[in-house]
Amino acid sequence: MVSSFYRDTTKAFLVISLISISSSLFSTVEKYGEVSFENRTFSEKGLFGQGKDHSSFTLSPEFYFESEDQKTSFTFKPKIRRDSLDDERNLFDIQDLSLIRVKNSYEIRIGIRRDFWGVTETVHRVDIINQTDQVESFDGEDKLGQPMINLSLERDWGVLDIYAL
Repeated sequence: MVSSFYRDTTKAFLVISLISISSSLFSTVEKYGEVSFENRTFSEKGLFGQGKDHSSFTLSPEFYFESEDQKTSFTFKPKIRRDSLDDERNLFDIQDLSLIRVKNSYEIRIGIRRDFWGVTETVHRVDIINQTDQVESFDGEDKLGQPMINLSLERDWGVLDIYAL
């Protein structure tokens, strides 16, 4: 588990470094991020060899770049999660790695994205594009990144979205 953590972390930092270097190509650069640490401690040891504590760490930076003419943008948002006990909860997911180009009557998005396309119900969203991250959330609201090409055509009567997954 430790070696895969360092391997995934090294990959993420390499990509982040490349993105930081290439930021000189864009006029607008925005950086966001979330870091979380979760720990559970119990007063007694658990059954079947379970310990008294359990922790996990999540890192989710986001980088957004936009060209001077505001017609081209690039987004990168990875998510890294490491769990002390459960290897099934370990995650390296590229939630967004996309290039967006805007023209007069259309927009094209190429890369890995999380995009909601479906219907909203009272209790649960029905989403047919992205896979559900069932480890993160049991309610189905958290999604994993999906490779796609998305063409949005804007017309007088509305917007037509075409997806290639």
